[in-house]
Amino acid sequence: MPIHFAVSSPARLVVYTVEGTVTREEAHQFVDAVLEHFHYGRGYGFLGNACGTDEPDAAFNQIIARAVGARSHLLGPCRWAVVVPPEVGRGMVRMWAGLMRGTGVMVMPFATQNAAADWVASGTGERRPLVARPY
Repeated sequence: MPIHFAVSSPARLVVYTVEGTVTREEAHQFVDAVLEHFHYGRGYGFLGNACGTDEPDAAFNQIIARAVGARSHLLGPCRWAVVVPPEVGRGMVRMWAGLMRGTGVMVMPFATQNAAADWVASGTGERRPLVARPY
């Protein structure tokens, strides 16, 4: 699967990276694998890195929006940050964010890992710093 992730219970955080092109099935498998992970709990933040993807793809954003939207009642309320350096990629993530309105899953694009981690951390109840590690 081109989406690799790790779950940190102390940080209440899912950190993931996307590599290459992701299919609809792989997007659904990713979200399901997170939900089934023994360390995952509802309301955990997500910190994604899409720097290793192919060209930004509107179809992928619709696919992941559907996968997350269909499971939003199991995920949210939470913050979901996506690091994607090209402006066009951030624009597509903003479209995904629009599709998430009203689901309890707040999605936001970022150009840097630090900015994304700060935003996710600002939504945690304890306001403690989150440590993002590449996996």
